[in-house]
Amino acid sequence: MNHPAPDTHDSWWELALAVPRSYPRALVPLMVAAVLPLAPLVLLSAPLSVWTTGRAAHVNGVLEPALAPLPDQFAILAGLLLLLALAVTPVAAGAGVLIAATTLLGRRLGVRDAWRHALRRYGTGAVWLLFTLTLLALVIAGAAFALALEWPPLVVGLLSVPLFVFLWTPVLVMLPVALLEGRGPWRSLARAWLMGRTRRRLHLACAAIAVGLGYPLGAGLDLLLSATPLVEGGAAVGAVKLLAWLGLAPLLLLVVSAPAAFHGNFPLWNDRDVTHRRVRDPGSGLPTGTIVRENPDGRTLGDLPSLDLARARAHLPEPGERRPVRRTTAVLVGAALVLPPLAAPVAVAAGPVDPPELTAAPSTLTTGSEPLITGMAEDGGVEFSTVGDRGMGHVVCDPECTPSGEVSGDQDHSVMGPSPLVEVADGYARTAWHDGRPFDGPDDPSEDSGLYLFVCENAEDCLEGAADGAGTQLRPFGENTYDARSAVAPLGDGLVVVSHSGFQEKKDPTAEDGDLGGLRAHVCEDLECSDPSVVEFPDEVSTESYHARDHRIDVVPAGDGFAATLTDNAFGTVTVHSCTDPGCTDPEVTEVLGEQFAARTDDGPPPRTGTTLREGPDGTPVIVLRHPLTGTVQVVDCQDTACTDRTEKTVTGPGWARPEPGVDQDSEGRLQILTYDYADLRMVLLSCVESGCAEVERTPLVGFEGSPDRSTLVMDELDRPHILWNTPPSRQPDEDEEDDDPIARDRPPELEHLRCAEPWCGADL
Repeated sequence: MNHPAPDTHDSWWELALAVPRSYPRALVPLMVAAVLPLAPLVLLSAPLSVWTTGRAAHVNGVLEPALAPLPDQFAILAGLLLLLALAVTPVAAGAGVLIAATTLLGRRLGVRDAWRHALRRYGTGAVWLLFTLTLLALVIAGAAFALALEWPPLVVGLLSVPLFVFLWTPVLVMLPVALLEGRGPWRSLARAWLMGRTRRRLHLACAAIAVGLGYPLGAGLDLLLSATPLVEGGAAVGAVKLLAWLGLAPLLLLVVSAPAAFHGNFPLWNDRDVTHRRVRDPGSGLPTGTIVRENPDGRTLGDLPSLDLARARAHLPEPGERRPVRRTTAVLVGAALVLPPLAAPVAVAAGPVDPPELTAAPSTLTTGSEPLITGMAEDGGVEFSTVGDRGMGHVVCDPECTPSGEVSGDQDHSVMGPSPLVEVADGYARTAWHDGRPFDGPDDPSEDSGLYLFVCENAEDCLEGAADGAGTQLRPFGENTYDARSAVAPLGDGLVVVSHSGFQEKKDPTAEDGDLGGLRAHVCEDLECSDPSVVEFPDEVSTESYHARDHRIDVVPAGDGFAATLTDNAFGTVTVHSCTDPGCTDPEVTEVLGEQFAARTDDGPPPRTGTTLREGPDGTPVIVLRHPLTGTVQVVDCQDTACTDRTEKTVTGPGWARPEPGVDQDSEGRLQILTYDYADLRMVLLSCVESGCAEVERTPLVGFEGSPDRSTLVMDELDRPHILWNTPPSRQPDEDEEDDDPIARDRPPELEHLRCAEPWCGADL
């Protein structure tokens, strides 16, 4: 049977029309030839999608995978799939380019013949893939370097994409030329460059279109899918993109092959009166099929390198007889193309893990590098308060965070050991130590120095300090105050304040009762605290350590009295100080965690023990602490107010960092603990099934990098967790700042609010 001889196109607009005309005819052969070899790899990647989705979270409608490394078995599977994809691509791309190019040349090539021919030229396809990946890696490396130099991302993108298109153009043309003419990769690359001598713009246009066709699978398709219930980044969206690729890949292959099917000059306005003639006379001295340019008078201007049709005709296999495709074969091939992309979403939907849904938003809070954060449920939402070395703030989140008061600025050296805001009857309360002496003045004692209590109806009113004339002085202390700490909690109709100051060698002349420092409690019958009862604890109990980086004191009501925890990070001890009655006639001290260090740890920031105290459903204290040596989170369930009888439960594995865990209780009084898994690099919510935490439900949340510094957990009225957390400071010092200045190195950490859409973040309690 005679078949038409292949021929290239003379005008660029004929070539432009040939691409869409050839698309319907070549659609099915191109999908089978180029996509079918990759279908098994898509099917094998379904377990990776299930694993990734199971370790991800839906944040603001977007699926965010965890940052943890793959387990060994999945890493091996991912590496194997990558190697197989690199091995199969030369055959798939080569067969697709052959069918696309021969279609544009007006000749038919079967899928089996295309696969055989691509296998024979496998080395050429592998070199083409290597060239492409190398250019892509170089451009990405250059873009990353430019971004590291703080170039604007828009400028980097506008420079990187055109650069890659320009460098990739001869590599793009090289593949169809090599496969059609049967040349090696280097000679084909040279031929591609020469063929583009007067067609460079056409070749660049084809390369730009080939790169630009990826946009519909990116932002364009994401924009369309944003109006659907599909989760951005989920397996279902990936399946839709893969199915869209089935229809887009043939068009891409036709565009890639178009430069090889053109023998004219481009653009035409360079020589409008010049005609192009293909040499067919062997006696002309030029190879048969060479394209020459001639003036209107017939004078030859020179030849234009183009595809050697004689060589291509001899090199390509002869088309076989067209045979009807069996219905069974068509169904099997169609299923092999369509079903693998659907395997991942089906497996994810049938999987045992449903990723939690969260909303994330900035909290608008400004704090220092070591903030104290507390929160409380309020009218369906939550309220967060922060106190740091550079500011205090209060926001209401439901779920967007609205600031209700904020004071920020330079570090205030007069404020020491502040407590966060706590909710009391009809208002709020907080405490702080105030140094009334001038910062650069003499060290003479000041009557204005000491511990102050601030009680107010509105949160923003509590942000004023003793320097502004606000607050009630509870504990005058005019000497040089160090290691100052304080905490406040409601107690009946009044409140209780527990405070600590470093010991003095002599009596404080401003203190009426001979206060030499140490731990004290002030029990107030009313919120004005006009006549508090003072409770003294043993002098040997102390938080003494120069470095003050942790929330060392916590206090809660317990029964008819109160209980307070004192954390000594110098030696790693945790003690409970309790009173069984409001008057505290018989205070008790119980050591929960003994000394963990053989020597003091004043030689640097101490490990964070991170002790948090809560009142249990039965009125006894419950302590959640981060062990200073192992980094594990432990729950101490006290059976009495003094915690002499208690049970201990370790609920996490060890970790190298010591962030204070976030702790709150749900509507049934069960503990909810927010911590971090440093092996998987994920925030984790631990939900205790009962009060003693003998059984714990573990719910992984979002991923993180570095070491999160602080986190606070608040359960709202619907038992939905609200989280306020931050990451460590990372700003580099400015040119006019000292490198060894820790205040200059640190920036106020960003505080982010997360809220789970479901109670207990979806845990089954």
